[in-house]
Amino acid sequence: MQRLIVWLMIALFPLAAAAQSSQELYEEATRLGRSGQYAEARALCERILAKDPRHADARLLYAKLFAWDKQYDRAKEEFQKVIDAHPTYVEAWEGLIDVHIWSDDPHGALRTANAALERNPGEPALMLRKAKALEELSFEEEALHVAREAQQAAPADEEIGKVVTRLETERLKNKLEFRFRYQWLDDESTVGLDTSDPDDWKHIWIDYTRRFDWGSLIGRVGSAWQFGDQGLVYEVDAYPRLGQGRYAYLHVGHGTADFLANLSLGGEYFQSLPKSMEFSLGIRYLDFESSSATIYTGTFGVYRGNWFVWIRPFVSPDDAGTGVSANLHARRYFSDPETYIEFMIGGGSSPETEVDAVTQVSDTVRQDSRRIRIEYEKRIAPRWIFSCEGGWSEEEFTGFDRTRWIAGVGIERLF
Repeated sequence: MQRLIVWLMIALFPLAAAAQSSQELYEEATRLGRSGQYAEARALCERILAKDPRHADARLLYAKLFAWDKQYDRAKEEFQKVIDAHPTYVEAWEGLIDVHIWSDDPHGALRTANAALERNPGEPALMLRKAKALEELSFEEEALHVAREAQQAAPADEEIGKVVTRLETERLKNKLEFRFRYQWLDDESTVGLDTSDPDDWKHIWIDYTRRFDWGSLIGRVGSAWQFGDQGLVYEVDAYPRLGQGRYAYLHVGHGTADFLANLSLGGEYFQSLPKSMEFSLGIRYLDFESSSATIYTGTFGVYRGNWFVWIRPFVSPDDAGTGVSANLHARRYFSDPETYIEFMIGGGSSPETEVDAVTQVSDTVRQDSRRIRIEYEKRIAPRWIFSCEGGWSEEEFTGFDRTRWIAGVGIERLF
């Protein structure tokens, strides 16, 4: 009897489904799409469009489902079909502009936004997307002007307000940053360290950043207390832009203590890739009083939603062999690029910092290490940014191990 009921349900299901109205199918497709079941939702949209090819809302949802599923080319085709049939359909224009931005095509996004505003003059949602396209193209002043026009048209819109605030902040060319980091060692970790105060390491930095049309320039002065000694650090970093999706990192520095590099040099090339990916290749050189270290590095990262995940390896060849290590980072962004939490886990024998390098090039060579770090940064006011960090590392040396605990805070002021 139960088997008969099951077969009847299977036989009658197509008839029941056929009896569903287009509105019921549309509501079910919307529910499936919001739950991430894109293929199933598209199948329902196709059934609606087979009965009524002019069903604009179903066609719009169909396009959105392709966009959410990162099938951007097909999404563009479907959005365009809606626009061809309904040239003033604002939501379709919004979707088409968004797809251009999501597919790393800001020029296409700007062209589409201009065309959309010709059909819908003064529409705040379209002006907002034009501002985002201009920002992607590094036209910050023009982006802010358009965003302010959108805010005048829709003063209660929270998203537009956030974009205006962010763009106004990004106009500021200067940043002053203060950071303090404290490190302490477990008592059993001090064996083998020739110092009277091995478990009290302090680092203080003051950074000044100036943004130019060509990129950013950073000057840094720091003081470090470590290995029972104290030294000053002077550094200059530059991040020149090399074109759309390309920039570089350049570094030169000088330290006044034995545990700091007398000369530090660095360079790295960054390149964006399709599908929201990025890679880089670089080199660091640290020259101490009696020895030196050369470190090859790079990154490969992927943006997915509000997350940026990347890996950074380090390779340090020397006469004793080649040290290799790597760090895996995962950063989750919140309301803006200056508000995030980042997790890092790593390990290996190659140095990543001057603290590691001074040990690596001394008589005591680090054989292996493991490390974990958590960093949190938050914009606490339009011109103020707060950060804090905590971490742990365990290092193996010839004859002893060393455990380090790290805590730090920082504050930034934009002006």
